[in-house]
Amino acid sequence: MPQEQYHSPLLASVRQVLPYFIGLYWLLFTLGCYFEVEQVLRLQDVISVVVLLGTAQLLGSAIRQITPKERLAWQLIWVSMYFHIIAEGLWGYQVLVYETEPELPSICDLFYVLDSLLLLGSMFVYLKQVGRQRMQMFSLDFLIIAVIIVGIIYYFQVSPLWSSEYSPLGVMIKIFYPITDLLLTFGLLYLIFLVNHALLNSRDLYLLVGVLFLCLGDELDLASDLYDFDLDWFIEPLWSVPYLFFLLAALQPNPQRGADIGDSRQHEFWQGVIEVIRSSLPFVGTLVILLIGMLKYNLHDLLVWWGMLLVALLSIRQIMVILSNRRLYRELQRTYAQLNQQNERLQQLNEKISLDAKTDFLTGLYNRRQLDEIFSRLLDPKAERQSLSVLLIDVDKFKQVNDTYGHQLGDLTLKAIGLLIRAQLKNEDLAVRYGGDEFMVLLTDCSLEQSCSFAAKLCSQVREHPTLHKYQITLSIGVASAESNAADTSSVSLLRRADTALYRAKEGGRDQYRYFDEP
Repeated sequence: MPQEQYHSPLLASVRQVLPYFIGLYWLLFTLGCYFEVEQVLRLQDVISVVVLLGTAQLLGSAIRQITPKERLAWQLIWVSMYFHIIAEGLWGYQVLVYETEPELPSICDLFYVLDSLLLLGSMFVYLKQVGRQRMQMFSLDFLIIAVIIVGIIYYFQVSPLWSSEYSPLGVMIKIFYPITDLLLTFGLLYLIFLVNHALLNSRDLYLLVGVLFLCLGDELDLASDLYDFDLDWFIEPLWSVPYLFFLLAALQPNPQRGADIGDSRQHEFWQGVIEVIRSSLPFVGTLVILLIGMLKYNLHDLLVWWGMLLVALLSIRQIMVILSNRRLYRELQRTYAQLNQQNERLQQLNEKISLDAKTDFLTGLYNRRQLDEIFSRLLDPKAERQSLSVLLIDVDKFKQVNDTYGHQLGDLTLKAIGLLIRAQLKNEDLAVRYGGDEFMVLLTDCSLEQSCSFAAKLCSQVREHPTLHKYQITLSIGVASAESNAADTSSVSLLRRADTALYRAKEGGRDQYRYFDEP
């Protein structure tokens, strides 16, 4: 679950209270219009403008805390809200002052059209952002629903408008709204049918609810004009409710697109809801079209209705089959994901086992078993190296340290020395724990002088180390180097010479290095 991103206590409080405010506002506003409360009827546009102004102010603050890549869509919604406020304000002014509604077309329609265009733009920007994530194959169900919606809107709205009393410009404006709703609904269907349901989140869902309320208000308003339905009491609150849902969507935590959201109960619930909608919409839409056709042509024959009942039962059966198949598919996806996780864990475990087999568990350096492979790689003539130096390192009087202070301090000593060695290595240099208290360092393309400098610095670092110095721990180091064109560059020869140099360092008093200088 993404973390809350709100730094403003006000926005956090608004997010908690807003769902209850939306329900209460819609209920009281609708009841006031239905029972024809005089103050509500007279000031309904003023109420909408006041609520929208407060919503726009809060939305502007919430947008600043949305991730930059999704911010543009919300900025377009925010600007469209102000166009809607201007249109509502002009409409309310006309009603209050002149006690009559503006004629179609009017200046109010200009701002309503701009509001709708910006909402469409925000929808396309938002879908583009969501569509960058994983998408399912194009669904035939999407095409079926699109055809049904186009048919219903054309038959019940666009076609009657051509024969209405409106002027040509008025007809074009009236037609613009169902077309806008159609495009917004297609965007809604895109999210439901095409985008993988795992990508949907609380922000998407609240945005979808807002779009549904917006389309519902436009469609009912147009139906009220065309068919003389008295729905003003129900329609008026719908003009501001969608923007309240947009604000609620913007206040949701920034979604993690494409992230694994787990198997929470909330996710499972919404997943089931979306699958039911996906499966049932094509069949329900088809049944609605058939029912409309039967009523239009007065097909009251019992056989026709019997056939309609069979189609409905077959549709229900098919929906159940689809839901069952999708549940199986979801279980297969979950099983596949679990297998992938187990394979990743096994791969990590194998890599760890392989690493443990090559390295010393105490110091993290290579262990002695890897020496043959390391020497064969470093001494390969194809490697084209100029030289190779070997440093044999022995911890002075290490047995005495173990016997006096215990093995725990001995282990800490070896770890500390291993860290000091690794800190000085170059990219192709290698270090090996050669024995109990012995280390080996292999320096590539490093002259004898540079190798001696490495050894001197390491002795000095151990001598001056705060903890190692306290227990008088020192190093003896033997250095041997071989040029690539030397007569004897075998690993056995290098180790013998380095061991001889180490013996000389021990004999010379310890806490020093010696290099092999004999031919």
